Amino acid sequence: MTISYIILAYNHPLQLKRLVERLQTDETFFYIHIDRKSDINQFISVLPETGNISYIPKEERVDCHWGDLSLVEAVLVSCRKVLQYGHGGYVVLLSGQDYPIRGNQYINDFLNDNKGLDFLSIYPVPDKKKSSENGGEERFENYTFDCQNSKNSRMKAKIRPLSFNVKTLGGFVRLAIYRRDLLPLAIKDWFVPRHYPNCLARVFNEMWFVLQFDTVEYIVRFWESHPEIKEYYTYTHIPDETAFGSILCADAKHRERLRDMCHLIDWDVNLNGSPKTFHEKDFSWIEQQKRVHPNLLYARKFNQDDDILDLLDKRNGYEAR
Repeated sequence: MTISYIILAYNHPLQLKRLVERLQTDETFFYIHIDRKSDINQFISVLPETGNISYIPKEERVDCHWGDLSLVEAVLVSCRKVLQYGHGGYVVLLSGQDYPIRGNQYINDFLNDNKGLDFLSIYPVPDKKKSSENGGEERFENYTFDCQNSKNSRMKAKIRPLSFNVKTLGGFVRLAIYRRDLLPLAIKDWFVPRHYPNCLARVFNEMWFVLQFDTVEYIVRFWESHPEIKEYYTYTHIPDETAFGSILCADAKHRERLRDMCHLIDWDVNLNGSPKTFHEKDFSWIEQQKRVHPNLLYARKFNQDDDILDLLDKRNGYEAR
């Protein structure tokens, strides 16, 4: 089974190298997107380009910020590169802090046994896990502007049209302090209620996916043929948690193909929008989850050189570092 891995990374070159080496086979290809803010030479020096390892070129790399459209754009840039090379098979989206929890033979056999299916977890709107945002409804009602600064790289300004609620007032204050250039646009938008694109379903999704090559092609072509999607998601909070699922679920054929994602993620410990980082003490729990859920192939996230990576390697028949 041919697998094209898209990996989004911005730090820890040696961790990225270990991830690629663990997943490498004769039928795997890697398309690595390094955040434009990061020095790509640090990565290339430890993991050079080869026949099956490609870095997204400098002029195409995206300056990624948490919770805004840039993450979606980084994925789309990488998907276009996958389509350009046209290897077929499956396309897997990983971060540089992910790691396989199965051996390559298991991954290959699982995908061969499930040809015709796509793996992307879908959640309804409203989603009870997003209780602080009215089940996530606020993401579709508010305009959201990026206000990242040296004290808070994830700060957003959320403006609800024709509303004087606390979040909206706070959003205007944040813009006045951190993004005064966006204040006139926010004031203008305050008078214009948002309208969800008619071409989309209305669902949430996990960002990380395992999709068939033709499904990735469908997403890219759909995005390019509906410019209103990009316009809408430019001012939407965390669009990576809705964009791809909403595209696929708008089409009955693609919706029927979808199954739960192949990533193990623990959101029970939610640290400022980030999932739990797994450590050695979590190894037994991961093994238990694998026994219950045969679709789990990867997990996120891990610290580089944590002992749990050696345990996973040994469990999957690889020599530990």
